[in-house]
Amino acid sequence: MVLLSVICVISMKKKQKYYSYSQLNTFHNCPQKYKIIYIDKIKSNNESIEAFVGKRVHETLEWLYSNLENNDFVSFDRIIDKFNNLWNQKWHDYIYVAKNPYKKVNVDYLNKNNYKKVAINNLSLFYNKYFDYSNDNNIFTEMNIEIKIEKFKFKGIIDRLDIGKDKINIIDYKTGKTKLKLTLMDKLQLFIYQLAIEEKYKNKEIYLNWLYVNNKNIQHKIILNNRSKDKLKNKLLFLVKKIDESIASNQFPWKDSLLCNWCYYWSHCKGKKELNEKNPAINLK
Repeated sequence: MVLLSVICVISMKKKQKYYSYSQLNTFHNCPQKYKIIYIDKIKSNNESIEAFVGKRVHETLEWLYSNLENNDFVSFDRIIDKFNNLWNQKWHDYIYVAKNPYKKVNVDYLNKNNYKKVAINNLSLFYNKYFDYSNDNNIFTEMNIEIKIEKFKFKGIIDRLDIGKDKINIIDYKTGKTKLKLTLMDKLQLFIYQLAIEEKYKNKEIYLNWLYVNNKNIQHKIILNNRSKDKLKNKLLFLVKKIDESIASNQFPWKDSLLCNWCYYWSHCKGKKELNEKNPAINLK
């Protein structure tokens, strides 16, 4: 197995405006939150436990594959050590469990060690099911991409890119709830990545992979046909144009939804301030 640490730059000019999938998804879910984060540039130290766990799992998997550069075998004990070190180094006092009105939570379960145990178990499932030490593909991790689509510019980071002789697998790790069916928005992220990779590797078949690192360990693997690509491109450009329209008119309505419970900008949100509401999330100090 060969691991290459590179930065793939498809189209880049300094001081240009770029869009990322995170921006598009934030706007899609709540234009008000988009304004708070990307226009007002307001930062919050608060973080959901799901986001914290997801980051540590991603970092651990990046480390796992980076150790294969010199054919260095990685036992699962070493993975646990790495994950625990990352967890302990980066744990902070502003991590919360969101209140989900549709899910009963055992209060005794609400401590960080239980979440850590679940994450380690999920890494074990991933290691036993998906990790292939004999894989001889060229593997890129945390690859930066930039691409221009019509007049708009996009950027992102690919979790993992496996390049074989005839095909390429673009892999995005998911640590949240498993989806049995993907929506157009779900596919948009890897579609942007595919467009960037296609420019460099024109003669290889490209597979998009949603790889869930959880107790389900489901992998969605698809090839986009031309019709799907057209739908995704239209959705992509529609969102960007809607963002530009909102900026021009300074109109960013808030959307009240279940996702609000995982948002920690309530004190800055126009809707929540008008309702005089405070986020009921539980701190996991």
